[in-house]
Amino acid sequence: MTRESPDPDVSPSRGSWLRNPGSIVVLLVLGLLATCAISSVHGRIQRRALEQALAPLDAEWSALRQQAGPRLASFAALLGAGGAPREDGCVGLTGAVSVIHGPMLSELAAGTSAPRPGPLWLSSDAWLYVALARTPGPEIEAYRRRNAVVRAALDQPCIGVLDAEQAANARPVGAQQFAGGEVSGRLRIVCVDEARIACEIAIESGPNFAVSVVQRTSRVQAGADASAVEEAASGAYWKAVEAALAGRAGGLRVERAPALAR
Repeated sequence: MTRESPDPDVSPSRGSWLRNPGSIVVLLVLGLLATCAISSVHGRIQRRALEQALAPLDAEWSALRQQAGPRLASFAALLGAGGAPREDGCVGLTGAVSVIHGPMLSELAAGTSAPRPGPLWLSSDAWLYVALARTPGPEIEAYRRRNAVVRAALDQPCIGVLDAEQAANARPVGAQQFAGGEVSGRLRIVCVDEARIACEIAIESGPNFAVSVVQRTSRVQAGADASAVEEAASGAYWKAVEAALAGRAGGLRVERAPALAR
């Protein structure tokens, strides 16, 4: 009969220590602490890298916000000076044109820090970025996109200013019913570089229906319904703006950009 010799690398005392439940717990705790420490260091490195990457984008954003007020003030001053638009004044205009609600224009031009006049979806996303100063998210590309959208709007020679006679948010009023969301007024295309109000276009819109996903609780359902009817009103309005521009200023296209978490 042969007998196996014990593992020379594992002494009896060491083997019993490894089999002790308390020792195993200690090892697990030490491993967890080491993992947390490594994760914390990695997180700090990532945050530092993100801050360094965002620094020039934040600096550019501050400069863009400072430019927005005076630029919009020049449009507001031109509107205040009056002057009748010509019937064919938008003929020959081309490129993108952003849209801003008249009261939003006035407040941003006056330097109001956080204006909230009327439904926010009446204005293009570039001006909502400026008005709300929202952080676009943790992704660097989102910061670049925000800056690019606002920079493009500031560079536009013309903008569309909505003078609304009627504009209110849509709201649920009962089971599968909502009210509001209609917009009526006029859109004035203002070209500050040419110091003129190019043309004036009638705007009429109103949502016919809204699609809301069924939720599990009544509270969540109420939020989903409110979001759905607001999106329906917003969608109808922007379609009306696009159609109006196509009818009177075929060379212009409305600049709304990807939705901003309205």
